[in-house]
Amino acid sequence: MIKFFSRIILVIILVLPFSLSAAEQNPSNDRIELFQHWGQSLFSFARQYSFTKIEVKQEEIPFTENYVSAKDAGTTVVTAGVNGLKEVTYLVHYNLGVEVGRDVLSEKILKEPINKVISTNWDFVYTCKNMSYYTSYWTVDKFVKYRRKNFYLYNNDPRFFVANKELPLGTRIKIVGKASGKEVYANVTDYGPVGGCIDASYWTFGAVCDHDDGRCAVDMYKLHTDK
Repeated sequence: MIKFFSRIILVIILVLPFSLSAAEQNPSNDRIELFQHWGQSLFSFARQYSFTKIEVKQEEIPFTENYVSAKDAGTTVVTAGVNGLKEVTYLVHYNLGVEVGRDVLSEKILKEPINKVISTNWDFVYTCKNMSYYTSYWTVDKFVKYRRKNFYLYNNDPRFFVANKELPLGTRIKIVGKASGKEVYANVTDYGPVGGCIDASYWTFGAVCDHDDGRCAVDMYKLHTDK
């Protein structure tokens, strides 16, 4: 945004002298005509530096974690996770030389991700009758930056996390919606909530419950350990 406004100021500095010069050559021009000439010059200059271009880049496709029931106690990684790779073609929009947006034209999968398969058991913790979710909707990028700032570095999707008072930070949990039967995996990354049992991220809550309900009943499990 700073770059955008700095370019506007630069355009004004470059175009304004020409407008003043035109007014001096024709003293009969009134103030309205002067600004009309200046506006037309600014518009022409801006159009010259407003354009689109095609950009092709390769991006990783993150793998996900799948869990299978273990016959014995303990947790074993059956298959190691490997990120995939895709080629994305963007149409990038520029205004005064500054990128203002981009549209995805096409995606081509170069390598499919290999999902991580973990053989384990889940220990039931308790039923939470009033799981809530963070009311502020943050972007994924903002959550990732928040994680790095607070040293919450996990190998899982940074969108899926909860606050809980019973389990230590970093605990891997499974949440199952009582009404929907859907399940989601998340990490405990915060302590809380006050007056509740689980406070989930927007994405965690939406995976097993309806946001319009505000609260819902779920069963919570923690990843089995030998401790």
